Amino acid sequence: MKKRLFALILAGLLLLTATACSSDGDGNETTTGGTNPIVQTSPIVNVTDDNGNPVTDDNGNPVTEQQGDDEVDDSEFESFSGTIYVGMGANIRKEPSVDSKKVGSAAAGDTFKATAENGDWYKITVDGETCYITKQAAIDKAVMDSFEEIDDEVVVTAEVSLNLRVLPSSKAKLITSVSNSTKLKRLAVGDGWSLVLYTDKNGKTTECYLSNKYIKSLSESATTAETTAEETTAAETENLIG
Repeated sequence: MKKRLFALILAGLLLLTATACSSDGDGNETTTGGTNPIVQTSPIVNVTDDNGNPVTDDNGNPVTEQQGDDEVDDSEFESFSGTIYVGMGANIRKEPSVDSKKVGSAAAGDTFKATAENGDWYKITVDGETCYITKQAAIDKAVMDSFEEIDDEVVVTAEVSLNLRVLPSSKAKLITSVSNSTKLKRLAVGDGWSLVLYTDKNGKTTECYLSNKYIKSLSESATTAETTAEETTAAETENLIG
C-alpha cells in the first residue's frame, strides 16, 4: 500500500514538472501554468567603425542598434529606387538583422543608392555587394531635401511628452523626449516634421527632429494676436465714425 502511494505521488510530481517546463519551436525554454515565460533575446549591439572602435553620439554616449528579429525573408522587401541619407553612425550588415555579419560601417552624412526596403531596413549596394542598413539611422534623401529653412520658436503641445529623433521618421533612433510646454528653436520645417535645437541639462546642443502634430509656432501665435488686435481697433474706429 505504501509503495503504491509513493508511486502515485512520484507520478504526480513528474506530471507537474512536464507541464511547468516546455520548449517552443526554436528550442527556447518556456514555462506554463500562469508563470511568465523565459524569453531568450539577442543583446543590444554596439555600432563600431571599420577599425572596431565604438561609435558615439554628440553627447559621448555609445551608439547602439536596437535588437532585431531573426533573419528577414528577402521577399518581404519592396522595390525602392533612390538615394538614402545616413543621419548617424551605423553598421552595414550582410543580411537585414542585427545578428547578421557586419560588412562595413556608415557615418553621419553618408549617402547610398538603395534598391529595396521593408519596414526596418534598406537594401543597398556597397562595392558591388548587396547589404543592408537600418532605418533607425537612414532615410530617403528626398525627404531631407524637402526641408525649408525657418527661424522661429515652437512650443510642445503634446499632452505628456514628445520624442526627439535623429531623423524625421518614427523609425529613426530616439534621442530623448521633452515635456509639454517646452520651447525649442526651429531651424527648418518639412512635411510632418521640424528640425529643432535641443539643449540638454549639461548645455550640450543637438539638432533633432520632432513631429509637427504636437508643436505650435510661437511666431504664428504672436502674429494672430497682433492681427486680432488690429481688427478690433479698426472695428472700434468704424463704430466711432458711425
